[in-house]
Amino acid sequence: MTNTSEILKPIYLAEMSFDDGDFDLHQSVLMNDFSFKSPFGSFNTVPDYMTWLKSFYEVVKNQGGTRHLITNPVITQISSTQVHVKSYLTILNKKTMNIIGTSVVADTLTQHDNIWKCSHREIFTDQTFN
Repeated sequence: MTNTSEILKPIYLAEMSFDDGDFDLHQSVLMNDFSFKSPFGSFNTVPDYMTWLKSFYEVVKNQGGTRHLITNPVITQISSTQVHVKSYLTILNKKTMNIIGTSVVADTLTQHDNIWKCSHREIFTDQTFN
């Protein structure tokens, strides 16, 4: 089986590419049938998700930018071509380094042509927003 770092690489690249505004790289780690579910929006097509992501990026960029930190990733289910990963997401304001928020993330990664990509992501916020 592929090593853990290769499996988790798309998760890390997705966060880093968002922080850098590199949407080509971000989209490259997504399966064509990628879906996304969160308290901030849910999308079943890559184009809809990318449109939302770009607008969200503009908002946070104007507030100083972000650093998304994935920690404690645990592979919870494994098959030959699919894994489920649960991890923590901490979002920092890049300018002030203050914590913007924290969440639990559940990712499904699928291997296609020996490359792991994100096929589904669900965000579970652990905060109350007023």
